[in-house]
Amino acid sequence: MLGVKASLFRRILSLKPIVPAIIIWFQLFIFFQVFLPYIKASNCNFDTQQENPYNILLIADPQLIDNHTYPDRGPLGLAISQFTVDNYIRTNFGFLMRRLKPDTVIFLGDLQDNARDSNDEYFQDGSKRFNTIFPLEKYESEVIYSIPGNHDIGWANGVQYDRLTRFEEAYGKTNTMLTRNNHELIFLDTISLSNTEDERVGKSSREFLEELSKKPKQSTRIMFHHVPLARDPKIQTCGPKRESSNPFPLSKGYQYQTIIDGQISKQVLEKVKPDLIFSGDDHDYCEVIHHYGDDHKQAIEVNVKSISMAMGIWKPAVELLTLYDHGGDSISVNGEIVKSPTFAYSMCYLPTPYQDIIFYVIFAVINGLYLIWICYNRTSKYVGFMEAEIEGNRITDHLSKIDCLLLMKYVIFECLAISVIYFLLL
Repeated sequence: MLGVKASLFRRILSLKPIVPAIIIWFQLFIFFQVFLPYIKASNCNFDTQQENPYNILLIADPQLIDNHTYPDRGPLGLAISQFTVDNYIRTNFGFLMRRLKPDTVIFLGDLQDNARDSNDEYFQDGSKRFNTIFPLEKYESEVIYSIPGNHDIGWANGVQYDRLTRFEEAYGKTNTMLTRNNHELIFLDTISLSNTEDERVGKSSREFLEELSKKPKQSTRIMFHHVPLARDPKIQTCGPKRESSNPFPLSKGYQYQTIIDGQISKQVLEKVKPDLIFSGDDHDYCEVIHHYGDDHKQAIEVNVKSISMAMGIWKPAVELLTLYDHGGDSISVNGEIVKSPTFAYSMCYLPTPYQDIIFYVIFAVINGLYLIWICYNRTSKYVGFMEAEIEGNRITDHLSKIDCLLLMKYVIFECLAISVIYFLLL
């Protein structure tokens, strides 16, 4: 028994040279998986200018990577991409929820990347994965994720009725109105409303819109949908918070269009009569003011940035919305004054994507060189690098002096150790 313990002790001591590297890996993981997301979440706060606030966390376009997202990456590349992006979203969402404790969480569509073309089994698997990344049952917040995106159900005439009903069965009615803190929250499926070929697809949206137009407006109305309303990017510029220096794009293609058609947008504004609108789809931030009706009423529309690191932006973010029971100070939106709003909103940035990966790769290279050095040094006690160069000055001379079995043992053990540490921190 003592001999077994002594043997085990000697084996542990033989791994002592790689302990410093494991400690550094642990520190890197703690910094990028815990400290940095915590700091970023701590920098975000709901507005507290008035009493009795009602706080809403807005999340746009998680668009979870699936088998169709990167067809050229192969199974391994796809698996790595999925794991990296899922972990980024899950980690930051968890810290935001624990830090901010919002009253309500609203998703603005494009929950999955290719739900519109997937069969029922694939869609259900994607929904289960969505629930593991956003484990909303762990928190006390109300959750609304019934706004469909074009990646969820398709776009306009491309929307199939069975895809729409499947989405509603999983996430709730796509057209509805709620009242929170004396505000009317309008959830409108403008994508299905844009369908002109299948009467069944747009029926619910049209009927809801008609009912809403007949209902007297009792308080501030805030509308939530996915694809932004029509605008002229030359006149309605997005403001300084937009990441891209290019104007808001006007384009369309397979199962997408960057704005709702002009006539439908006009109809929506005049019948909903919103004061504030939130949309997603573009992935980048944009803030414009629409005018509607004979008296040129104002409606601010905010494009919420994507929460995902895979949507072509360098600074993913979420939006923080606070509702008050009476008006506050006037605000300026792109130079235009909005008087006494009963709401406040701000952007909350997440950690810059890929910086953790860059540091991991850099240290992995350093770590690899260190392991080679200690294995070389162990087998060349009396022959240093300079002496080896004098003797042969050949790469093969150096390689022959590396204890490959020892190197392999160190690599395997270190990989196992840092994998355990990493997954324990997830």
